[in-house]
Amino acid sequence: MMNSGVYRIINIINGHCYIGSAVNLKRRRKEHFSRLRTQNHCNKYLQNAFNLYKEINFIFDVLEYNPLDLLVIREQFFIDSYK
Repeated sequence: MMNSGVYRIINIINGHCYIGSAVNLKRRRKEHFSRLRTQNHCNKYLQNAFNLYKEINFIFDVLEYNPLDLLVIREQFFIDSYK
């Protein structure tokens, strides 16, 4: 099974989402939520929403599994699609 791909963190209250890609999706999920819990996430919008709506209202969702050479291209595709 492939471990790399494109993901989103979706706020189930308002539908807003953060899209990213990772070589190791499981590790990336842990990193995001650990940083959000400790008020140390690099994305201020996601951090503020996480603080306001609480962790229970956020889902880490794999959009697509990809080989490493397609990660950036597919991430950009989804970013453009969700605008």
